[in-house]
Amino acid sequence: MAFDKPPPTPSSSVLDVPPAAAHSDSVDELVAAYGELDAVLDRIAQLSADRCTDVEVVALAKANEVAGRRIALLGHRRLMDVSDRDAWRLTGAATMRMFMARSTTGPFGGRCRGGGSD
Repeated sequence: MAFDKPPPTPSSSVLDVPPAAAHSDSVDELVAAYGELDAVLDRIAQLSADRCTDVEVVALAKANEVAGRRIALLGHRRLMDVSDRDAWRLTGAATMRMFMARSTTGPFGGRCRGGGSD
């Protein structure tokens, strides 16, 4: 029966990486990846879908929605990192809630919560 099988074990190659080296590389890689993401988003924003077929436009809209959900999930992880470390204090905010209100208003500048300016 399928439920009698033990769960698969992780690959040994993941376990063979020295922790200090993996941490340093992953920090640099993470910072670089966010820079790349910013550049890709700029590039996408500059491109036009005018010459795409209707089928392609629908596929692009679906891909955009999936990407948006994925980045929202990653954004939640980054906010948890800030919260777990009390790193919001570095911004001058008195609380995590104030950090969120000032620093993460999104594309509408806080207007969704009744704040922000036009």
